[in-house]
Amino acid sequence: PNVTLQSSANPSLIGEEVDITAKLVFEGAEDLSGKIQFKLDGSKIGEPQLLDQNGQVIVTFSTLTAGTHQIEANYLGNEHFNSNSAALIQQVNRAETTTQVTGPKSIAIEKPLIFTVAVNAVKGIPTGKVQLILDGKNYRDSIR
Repeated sequence: PNVTLQSSANPSLIGEEVDITAKLVFEGAEDLSGKIQFKLDGSKIGEPQLLDQNGQVIVTFSTLTAGTHQIEANYLGNEHFNSNSAALIQQVNRAETTTQVTGPKSIAIEKPLIFTVAVNAVKGIPTGKVQLILDGKNYRDSIR
C-alpha cells in the first residue's frame, strides 16, 4: 500500500491550525489496519496513531513556526503489508500586520512627547519589538 499526505492549508500562517491527513491507499485491500507514526522535521510526534475505518489518520498542528517544515507519515505495516512512508513540505508564513502610530497634534518645547503604537495581525497576536525612527534616525528613548 501507498501512504498519501494532504495538508488542509499549504501554505499556512503562524498560529493557524493545519490538519495533516495520512491515508493508506491500496486498491482491493479490505484490511487497511495498522498505525502511522508522524514526524515533524525528523522528530517523532507522540505515539503511533491507529488508522480509522477509512484507512487514515488526521493530526492537527497549531504551533508551527515560520518557515518550511517536513512532515512525514510512516506506516508501520501489519501482518499483511510492509511499512511505507510519505512526506510533504509545509510552508508557514508570517501573518500580515498593520501598524498604527498616534500622537499629539501639537507639541510644546521641553515637554515629553508620547506616541502610541498599535500592531495588529490578521491571525494571532503579534510579538516582538517596535523601532521608532525620528528624522531618519533610530529613536532610542524609553518605549512602554
